[in-house]
Amino acid sequence: MPWLLSGGTLSLHHGFDADAFATQARDDRCNTIVVPGALVPQLADAGLLAAAEIKNVLAVWRTPERLSAATIWQHQAPG
Repeated sequence: MPWLLSGGTLSLHHGFDADAFATQARDDRCNTIVVPGALVPQLADAGLLAAAEIKNVLAVWRTPERLSAATIWQHQAPG
């Protein structure tokens, strides 16, 4: 919440459409995204995490046991 109080912007994206996500991330100049953990490999495979603006990806799982079933990260971290 401190980022929001200090001038940050919260952009919500409901559902998933790769083109809409890419457009929103670009237009809103997102540098950090928070997504369901299971979605991260799909975003990476679609090339959506390679955008120069995205510096931080926070993957969230509802329960710890879902993390152990998650796809292993196979990509270079954004630099």
